[in-house]
Amino acid sequence: RQADRHVSEGLHPRILVEGLEQARDKTLQFLSTVKVAMDAQEMIVDRDLLVSIAMTSLNTKLDQDLSLSLSEALVSAMQ
Repeated sequence: RQADRHVSEGLHPRILVEGLEQARDKTLQFLSTVKVAMDAQEMIVDRDLLVSIAMTSLNTKLDQDLSLSLSEALVSAMQ
């Protein structure tokens, strides 16, 4: 939506894409400095972490109460 507005105001789409690519590169650079490496087996055992990851994804799509109960069920099924 924002991109359409900028293009309709005269910004060339290629300039918009270049800006998005620069933002992506900067974001990936930042994330590589703050990431924490975890062993896959260690992560599977960490139930709270898995529930948190599932809730992060589901909170944008479902009601918060439903996302909590569904996250718990998903992690239980996976473990």
